[in-house]
Amino acid sequence: MYSTDDDDADAHRFSTQSSRSRPPLSAPHARLLSLVRKRRRSVRAHLASQPPLPPSTRPSQPASLERHRIVVLDMLLHSFHAYIAHAFPLDSLRPLSCSGVDDFGGIAITLLDSLDVLELVGEHELFAAAVDLVAHLASPGAYLDFSPIPANASDPDSTSRRAHLDVSVSVFETSIRALGGLLAAHHIALLPHFRTATLLPTYPSDPHLLRTAHLLARRLLPAFDSPTLMPYGSINLLRGVLPGETHAVCAACAGTLALEWRGIGVAAGDRDVEEAPLLSLLSLLSHRSPIGLLGGHLNISSGSWIHETATVGPDADSVLEYACKGAWAWGESGDPMAVWEASCDEMYTAVRNHLKHGLLHLDVHMQTGQLASPFFHSLAQFLPGLKIHRGDILDAQDELVAARGVSERVALANFPSVAARRPAWRSPHVSGGLAILPEQFDLRANGSLVKGRSRYPLRPEFIESVYHAYAATRDDMLLEWAAEYVATAQWWRVPCGYAGVRDVATGEFEDGMESFWMAETVKYLYLLFDPSNHFSSDRYVFTTEAHPIPVFERAAWDDHGNMVGRRGYARRRREEIRRWSERVERVQEVLKKVKEDEALAAERAAKHVAELVAKAEAAQAVAGP
Repeated sequence: MYSTDDDDADAHRFSTQSSRSRPPLSAPHARLLSLVRKRRRSVRAHLASQPPLPPSTRPSQPASLERHRIVVLDMLLHSFHAYIAHAFPLDSLRPLSCSGVDDFGGIAITLLDSLDVLELVGEHELFAAAVDLVAHLASPGAYLDFSPIPANASDPDSTSRRAHLDVSVSVFETSIRALGGLLAAHHIALLPHFRTATLLPTYPSDPHLLRTAHLLARRLLPAFDSPTLMPYGSINLLRGVLPGETHAVCAACAGTLALEWRGIGVAAGDRDVEEAPLLSLLSLLSHRSPIGLLGGHLNISSGSWIHETATVGPDADSVLEYACKGAWAWGESGDPMAVWEASCDEMYTAVRNHLKHGLLHLDVHMQTGQLASPFFHSLAQFLPGLKIHRGDILDAQDELVAARGVSERVALANFPSVAARRPAWRSPHVSGGLAILPEQFDLRANGSLVKGRSRYPLRPEFIESVYHAYAATRDDMLLEWAAEYVATAQWWRVPCGYAGVRDVATGEFEDGMESFWMAETVKYLYLLFDPSNHFSSDRYVFTTEAHPIPVFERAAWDDHGNMVGRRGYARRRREEIRRWSERVERVQEVLKKVKEDEALAAERAAKHVAELVAKAEAAQAVAGP
């Protein structure tokens, strides 16, 4: 499994043809590839030289923690090397064909999404080399050149150099993966050991990560120009919101942006970037039902709900997460974000009162709270981690145990002999295995799979909650689960990275490795086995994509985006409160007008129908019996 030759040989066999469409290696790309290849071989050689741990070794013992850290580091390096070698600068890796694909607008999103995890696992040199590669990509005309075209540009090629931006991207995915990754990497690059070392000697004076994030945010900003101030789902980076763009947007798309955007806006001194997602969230929250629930999709022009199913699964899961994390990140007394604290309390209570069925959470109708579906979503497994931070530790542990039990039940009900159908692997460093949950399953039918929803795309939610639970309880059982997951992950290892599972019942792979595999799943695994990690402290809040953002109430920023002390912070807060009140009034005025227009339209429609009925009755009277 840890041979340094077999994987490389197989990868070359698969990738010879697919790599031809990629541009030649630049110097920063070649340097990063050389470094990650060297580190990968070193870590594998170290693992190969280690004897198996004694069976009596407990997960929390130092030897076990260190061994699992190295195994997880190997998983990361194998994945990152595969992307850099076979997919970069395309967005995503195809691990089965050893190739890449642009599925997020061609902005090298896997690189941006995985920047901070390189530093989190202690790979300082790799992080610095990756940051240098981002700087190269942000040069004029390159993939990450988001700079505006000067109004009086005399260069005839200035427009053609923006041709790479003529592509539509998801506002939500670009925000949580690209903006979040760039913002977290920016703050990491400002840490003292990078300031004193020679790895990033020019960064404090030239914060190009922040600049790239800010320019990208400005490209996305026109998406918020809607009657409700909630963003369109996608936007063309060159031409803005295109004619015909749908007005239907998921709740998460409108309510899961503020951690990244406010961080960039504060650091760059841009109020528009800072406030746009906050106004969007306020607007979304104003559309809650009388029992405090949000639906799945709504119309951003009228504010009316299209999907009235309340869920902690797809389409709405991260709204509750960001309402609460916003309160934790900016929850000072008198802060305008105190509205988030109230929203967190209200939404959390509504979810507990209406969506909780037994120990798990199911979809209900947002207006009545009546059960809408017996299907359990794997995405809902983020909720125990949120409960931990709310102080509901016992409830969170019960839900984790229930999810673990359900996963075993699903495994027995659907694939009792699945182990025999999975790819063979051998390793003295990991053993056992953890049953994984598909995207959905039916709780009524003893955990039977839902047709078309039996994938497992290497999602992090269960491991994320296990991490937060272990950080709070130090329960060895949780480390055992993490170790079992590491063992199971070896089934998904292929020569070019890790492959998602197309069907958990058959073990069939799909040719995709989502960027959140490294950004979230592997990151939380490493943190579980490194409890004293710098990023495990309460100085950081993890975004929904697991990017560590400094807690705002404990730091402020100077004009260059550097963290400084709290001097002058209270004065800035008072100014924010005043300006925030003005913007809230603006939102309320807009929403009032939308509702008045809706009422007027309904009145006109009713009058028109009455006229048609009267005409029909008159015509019938004239015609006689």
